[in-house]
Amino acid sequence: MPDSVNCKLLANEVALIRQFQAIRITPRKALRFNSPPGPELNNLFFLSVNDVTYAGRKLLTHSDERGWYQSSCLKPSQLLGQLLSMAYTDHGLAVHFISLEDTQRHDLFNAAVQHPDSEVYFPFPLLDSTGQECTLSQEQWACTPQLAGQLDNDEQHFRDYCAFFLQTMIQPGMVIYDPACSTGTFIGSLAQAFPEAHCIGSDQSATMIEHARNRFPALVFKHMDAGLTQLASLCDVLILRFLNAEVIHRDDAHCVFKHMVNTLKPGAMLIVFGHTPVLINVRNRAQALGLRLISSLAARPGHTELFEFYVMKKPSMHN
Repeated sequence: MPDSVNCKLLANEVALIRQFQAIRITPRKALRFNSPPGPELNNLFFLSVNDVTYAGRKLLTHSDERGWYQSSCLKPSQLLGQLLSMAYTDHGLAVHFISLEDTQRHDLFNAAVQHPDSEVYFPFPLLDSTGQECTLSQEQWACTPQLAGQLDNDEQHFRDYCAFFLQTMIQPGMVIYDPACSTGTFIGSLAQAFPEAHCIGSDQSATMIEHARNRFPALVFKHMDAGLTQLASLCDVLILRFLNAEVIHRDDAHCVFKHMVNTLKPGAMLIVFGHTPVLINVRNRAQALGLRLISSLAARPGHTELFEFYVMKKPSMHN
């Protein structure tokens, strides 16, 4: 991306952060947030807790190690307030809301992970400059040290939480399958956490599979398209972390999800998440395909945060 584009995006983010700061010092007021048209609308999200909807907007995060980046971890400071209405204007999307106190924001995040009906959703797709869904080409997904490092950093919270979540569920001999394993670091971390399990990874990128095999030579990695694999029929835990913008088109995501669910063996667990917002409406699709939805959101122990983490169970044959 050209430096001029980066500078413009960063300037926009700084202006948005200032808007948020002004909102935080005026709680319990009816306010309006203006989001410019175009791809940035994808960063707007809505949080539903106890049948009340709140509006928020993802913001860039800064660290000394990584500079400015966008995380899939939502923070309480990114909440605008209780949603009143939305309307398109000449300047983009106007979101009307009742602003919150900081304690209310933290309480909502803590409540969200306690209630299985809570959900985060991103209503606006990520579009490119032509107005089409944004997906990267196979060449752009070719594994390089820089890309591998970025992907591994972006999913650290998912690795941490998934190992924590599964720690009481994995039994000796269980099969955990990641059908779009990318660098292999995610499935490799589960293999280290659960050495008694059989961990398998596959990916349609030959360079990613080569990288994964070099890093984790003791694990099984296969070069194949996730939409064609039948390995889900063997696994006890299936992890889908690629049904996201920049990776796959929405229609294709629906098809792959249905294929995976139909292939999944009875009684198996299905976990869906991703760095960018999950493209499909998991709650609706789970119901349509006969899955039992256990949860939609998660946060690491000791962290006040939220990220999409859908856990589903396929009924056993005798159910």
